[in-house]
Amino acid sequence: MRLLSNLETDTEKLLQIVLTGQPELLERLTDPALRQLRQRIAIEHHLESLRPEQIEPYLRHRIEVAGGKYEEILEPGLEPIFYAASLGCRGSRACSRIVRYSRPTPSRSSRLSREILEAKARQLIASRPRG
Repeated sequence: MRLLSNLETDTEKLLQIVLTGQPELLERLTDPALRQLRQRIAIEHHLESLRPEQIEPYLRHRIEVAGGKYEEILEPGLEPIFYAASLGCRGSRACSRIVRYSRPTPSRSSRLSREILEAKARQLIASRPRG
């Protein structure tokens, strides 16, 4: 990465590197052995987890961007299950799966039921790393 970040002319850098990752990446970057990399980071931005009241607007947006209609995809009152499964994390597997589900297919009904979501949420929660 250092070699790439050194690509420049007399007046400007030729390459901008965007580094994204999970919260654990930030922890790793505090390692003294990575001091030189840390010094090269010009801008940082950290997304916080969503609060429970932010889940519905977030899901609505993700579903509608994917071409679905929120009311046609989700039964009312399912947002707390999403929150529990995702811990409020943006880009979580729970939200990503719902976006995939929002694309209609001939083999299923168009609405996600409480039973299906609860089963998926249990799977996601069970697959979380312990610790």
